Amino acid sequence: MIAGLISIAICIGIIYFFLSLGDKVNRTLNLSHSQYSTINNLKEEIERLSNQVNQLESILINQTLKNEELKQLINDN
Repeated sequence: MIAGLISIAICIGIIYFFLSLGDKVNRTLNLSHSQYSTINNLKEEIERLSNQVNQLESILINQTLKNEELKQLINDN
C-alpha cells in the first residue's frame, strides 16, 4: 500500500515537472490565454493531488506504527 502511494507520488511529481517545463514553453510559444490558463489550472490540481497523496502516506505510516504498537502490546500480554 505504501509502495503504491509512493509510486503515485512519483508519477505526480513527474507530471508536475513536465507541466513546469510546459509553462516555460508556453511563454516562449506565446499560447492563448485560455490555453495558458488551462495549463495553470492543471498544475494547481496536480499540486493539490500531490499534497493529498503526501497526507495519505503520512496517515498510512502512522496507522502502520499504531498497528505495530498494538501487536507488541498483545504479544506482551
